Amino acid sequence: MSPPSPSPAAAQAVGMDRSAEDARRRAEQRYRALVAAIGQIVWTTDANGEVIEDLPEWRAFTGQSPDDIKGSGWIVALHPEDRDRTAAVWAAARQRRGAYETEYRLRRHDGEYRHVSVRGVPIVAEDGSVREWVGICTDMTAVQARMVEELRAQAVRDPVTGLFNRQYLDETLARELRRARRRRAPLSLIMLDIDHFKIFNDTWGHAAGDEVLKALGKLLRATMRGSDIACRYGGEEFVLVLPDTDLAIALQSVERICREIKRKRCSYRGQTLPSIAVSAGIAQYPRHGALSAELLRAADEAMYAAKRAGRDRIEVSTRPERRPS
Repeated sequence: MSPPSPSPAAAQAVGMDRSAEDARRRAEQRYRALVAAIGQIVWTTDANGEVIEDLPEWRAFTGQSPDDIKGSGWIVALHPEDRDRTAAVWAAARQRRGAYETEYRLRRHDGEYRHVSVRGVPIVAEDGSVREWVGICTDMTAVQARMVEELRAQAVRDPVTGLFNRQYLDETLARELRRARRRRAPLSLIMLDIDHFKIFNDTWGHAAGDEVLKALGKLLRATMRGSDIACRYGGEEFVLVLPDTDLAIALQSVERICREIKRKRCSYRGQTLPSIAVSAGIAQYPRHGALSAELLRAADEAMYAAKRAGRDRIEVSTRPERRPS
């Protein structure tokens, strides 16, 4: 005799339980993926501070096996000088049933100790007892490294366009010219200037002008090669450095960039702004200069020649050809 089928209400309850469990599991997976992406370690222990389940982030960081982590085995991954102090912090937190913060040095899987900031909180049951502890460890060494990198990026990036700034250009162009000299390779430099840029500021305000600059910066980042260098030189002027590129290829590149710029439409406060056009000047190492200042001057002169010739055009430097010493 077959067992009786569950009632519709019971079947619905089972389905709801499964749906809730699936949703909880997906939420936990997303949370773990998020904290792992930012260099954090999620952990869980029982009421006594002993691990009873696998801790994937801890295991990936320390290289400990699931069996190594179980119970109080996790403490072996701490620096020997930090173990007693950490155990005392744990004991005090359990006694008062309250959240705690501490720091210790945690051994990574490659043997390097990293400074880790830890925060743990108790999960309290309805009767007031601690059911479990959950917490997060943050690799402060990695955090500090990211902060240094972010500060460096801020120092070499133009805040409006996101392109490199003039300071970075000064450093990088000299390095690229030395590299071109060693390899006996060409290098092209392009100077761009937005035509009639004053109209955007005077008619719609400086915020609209910034929108135009942002759009041009985004376009240059999207259309240039990974080896090329795009910088905001100042105001509405931009400099592009194209390593291993002769005049013919540079001219093709800047023609393509200028076409893309003219197709670009910017909007500000619901209004479509006029199309953008640029005047461009091109100079090549070593033909038009062997030093940064010479090459920039040659490209700048060519760009102003494009302005005088009616704007929205490209000119190549007419400086006498020279060779590096």
